Amino acid sequence: MDVVNIGEIDTVFTMQIFEQGTPIYIQDESEYIRQRMRAYSMYATLNEQRAPLLEAIKERGSVLDE
Repeated sequence: MDVVNIGEIDTVFTMQIFEQGTPIYIQDESEYIRQRMRAYSMYATLNEQRAPLLEAIKERGSVLDE
């Protein structure tokens, strides 16, 4: 079992925790919900921002710009 501070990790890892993790203790349910909603929002924004890059990689067939 690992314990992490979600305020100190990246967006993708935060989403993985909310999607696959099991909380062992929630002190403030409202704060938990707020942080979860924040993570989903940040993840959606990240996906929108990286969509053109992922499409370019898909078209090239490579991560490298050759």
